[in-house]
Amino acid sequence: MVPLKLLDEQILTELFLNSKQSYRQLAKKLNISKENLSKKIERYKSLNILRDFAVSVNYDKLGFMEYNLFIRLKKLDSIFYDNFLNYLNNHNNTTWIGKSFGKYDIKISLIVKSYSDVNTFIFELSKEFPDKIEIVDSLFVIDKYKSSKELFVSNLFPNVSLSNGINKKENKIVKDIKLEYIDKKVIYEVSQNPKISLVELGHKLNILPETLKYKISKLEKNDYLKNYSIVFNGKELNKIWCVVLLNISQTNIENFKDELKKNKNISSFVETQGVWNLSATFFASDINSLYRSLNELRSNFSKDILNFEYLIYFDFFKFPKAPKSILE
Repeated sequence: MVPLKLLDEQILTELFLNSKQSYRQLAKKLNISKENLSKKIERYKSLNILRDFAVSVNYDKLGFMEYNLFIRLKKLDSIFYDNFLNYLNNHNNTTWIGKSFGKYDIKISLIVKSYSDVNTFIFELSKEFPDKIEIVDSLFVIDKYKSSKELFVSNLFPNVSLSNGINKKENKIVKDIKLEYIDKKVIYEVSQNPKISLVELGHKLNILPETLKYKISKLEKNDYLKNYSIVFNGKELNKIWCVVLLNISQTNIENFKDELKKNKNISSFVETQGVWNLSATFFASDINSLYRSLNELRSNFSKDILNFEYLIYFDFFKFPKAPKSILE
């Protein structure tokens, strides 16, 4: 891990809370030059601290469902692993791929139109890699919850003050609007590179920058594009990155979710339908911190946690860009 100075932590915090702000705006806010800011951001990329810029796509509004697939493999030699990951990375329906240690070896986020598409994906995967897959557990994503960005960033960078009130939520009127194919192209391209300029994107899609600006603004106001942020590499920030899969009693699941929202070690959690009904993503400073956080939950909800499993993530791919399937 490369030690970060306070200014580095402030820059990363600002980008995490709102990566859509321009370098000029951010440099002015932090009282540094735009050139210095740009060099620092390139340094974070080269050090693998900042993996990418990101924007969330509302797949539900696009008519898609999201499934999380957890896979345990029979064989883990490096050549097979590389071929397997390459296949997943090039698939039109995958949007996130992570390597883990625990009951499962790989987690995939899949964007599909129906459950039959999930069955087709699993069938094709088994056909492509016969006798290599031991378990595939599929979870339908019912709802996704982001923990408070301010709370989470206080765990990553405790020296950074968040008293300036950035990232305040706005009340928005969200509408369903009729999307044209070009709108889907805009969503796809912006998700691939949220920092792309209007001029560059205009050349790519053969649209005037002014028209593009209006289209993107309309997509944002109507919740198709939201939450401009960045993707951290937890390992380079000296964090243990873990996902906990849980079966929680339905009688107390709402209280359990409320408790997760207040945990500063949790970046997000997902309510699902399948062999597990909840999964929470933890970033902990060390194994003891992770142990204490998990045990506190187990102690407070001993009667409600029916079963649990945890996975340690150690690498991830294809994050979190919209898959090509949204263009079909």
